[in-house]
Amino acid sequence: MNSEWIIFSGIGGIIGFVIGNVKGRPLAGFFLGLLIGPIGWIVTACGPNPKKEAAAREAEALAERRHRELLAATRGENTQRPRSRAEADAAWRRAQAGE
Repeated sequence: MNSEWIIFSGIGGIIGFVIGNVKGRPLAGFFLGLLIGPIGWIVTACGPNPKKEAAAREAEALAERRHRELLAATRGENTQRPRSRAEADAAWRRAQAGE
């Protein structure tokens, strides 16, 4: 009886690992599958995907940056950022000389 429970829990953990690997959470899938079996599989399958969430946050940040640059360009502001410390210092000196 105990050996059957261990075998079925191990199989549940492996299935949970596979489902979790697809969703980007393999360890969570393994432990949920190991401990609560098919319910853990469902929880893992229906849970959030951190890879897709990170990609969505990155895309949103990029869209926000482009929006700010577009607004700055329509206002006539300089959207170019200096690439080095020397360029930043030169830009600061030009700004100070203009004031």
